Amino acid sequence: MIQTDYWDVIVSIFCHLPPSIRVPLHANIVKGLRKGGFLVLEAFTVEQLIYKTGGPPTAELMMSLNDLRNEFIGLEFQHAIEKIRNIEEGKFHKGKSAVVQVLAIK
Repeated sequence: MIQTDYWDVIVSIFCHLPPSIRVPLHANIVKGLRKGGFLVLEAFTVEQLIYKTGGPPTAELMMSLNDLRNEFIGLEFQHAIEKIRNIEEGKFHKGKSAVVQVLAIK
């Protein structure tokens, strides 16, 4: 459990979980941020399955900007984009990749 109204920043980088875990976790992240606190998130989108340059092997574990807007109600999105970018993070995460990026404030 994430402590309520406690965190100034929560960072989630490529944390791909089943929706049954992810959705409640994201709700807890909103509760855990202090007023003025930030969320920084980057994850693969379902389009990543085309590129095969890293990430989970199933669409269920991917995220979309629309999903994230619904899961992080109570946060104001400052930067929110789905994009294709080059990732160079070791031999299994290398090359063109489909990601969603979010910077949001409570």
